[in-house]
Amino acid sequence: MIPVRITSWSEFETFFVIPGASPYRPLYHLTPGTDGKTYKFDGVAYNLQPDPGTLYHLYNMVKMYFENGGAVAY
Repeated sequence: MIPVRITSWSEFETFFVIPGASPYRPLYHLTPGTDGKTYKFDGVAYNLQPDPGTLYHLYNMVKMYFENGGAVAY
C-alpha cells in the first residue's frame, strides 16, 4: 500500500469517499444491563453494545482533524 498525502478534507473525499455510497449505519445489540447507562424495555434493563463489525472511525476522525486545523495527513 502506498501512502497518499492529503492536505484538506476535500482531498480526502476525492480520494477515499465513494459517491452515492449508502449512509453509515452501525448496528447495536441489547445485552443485559448491569452498569453504566441502561435502557429499559418491558421492565428489563439493557445496555446497547455496538457490533464491532460495523464501527468505522476513519471518516469522522479525518474530518475532525482538518476541522481542528490539521494540515497534512497520510
